[in-house]
Amino acid sequence: APAEEVAALLSAEPGAIHISADLGADSILLVGEQEAATRLCSALSARGHGAHLLPRALPYHTPFLDASAVGGESELQSLVLRAPGSSVWSCATTRPYPVEPQAMLADALRLFSLPIALRETVEKMYAAGVRTFIEVGPSDGISRRVSAILRGREHTVLASNVGHRSSLAQLLQLLAALHVRGKSLELAPLFRRRPYVASTVGPIVSGRARALPSPQQAAQRLRSQREVGTALPAVTI
Repeated sequence: APAEEVAALLSAEPGAIHISADLGADSILLVGEQEAATRLCSALSARGHGAHLLPRALPYHTPFLDASAVGGESELQSLVLRAPGSSVWSCATTRPYPVEPQAMLADALRLFSLPIALRETVEKMYAAGVRTFIEVGPSDGISRRVSAILRGREHTVLASNVGHRSSLAQLLQLLAALHVRGKSLELAPLFRRRPYVASTVGPIVSGRARALPSPQQAAQRLRSQREVGTALPAVTI
């Protein structure tokens, strides 16, 4: 259900319950007293929305948890903070972090008591000109949410670490996807610990440069590798 509709029901609910995350027009996470949550589920179901209780309640991102309850302020205060080189958006405040260290720290300390406003943050980022979203971390749950929020509008969403695929392959595929979309890439770090280095002449092997293979040679080599891989699936190249 949309957050606005849920918020209207919350205003009439006598029990303690709060929006913990607004993940899009069809996904809202609430945290509160069990009786209030049960009543709200019934009210949403009566309106035709799917609603169910999760097996356990986590009070994060609600007023149930404030900075003093979470702790860690002294540790954060001991950090040396500098202004970021590019905008870093917060899904708690729906805006970029401030560049002044104490204001940045104040925003960080509020994270656990403010709801996750993913929908509003993505909308504001889009309005600010952001068109490419890359999910950094396990799975692609946020990628699917961003795509749903921006459905019908020009954008690119890429996940970098889906569980059932090779991490290295996904990293290379992510870079390739960004490249074909015209993004400028710095690829040198990929070769720092590898026997081949980027060069206009060709890879370096045993200290000697050799010419890159012609397109015909590369195609023939690829065909040979595919044949070997088909014959010996355990050592597929």
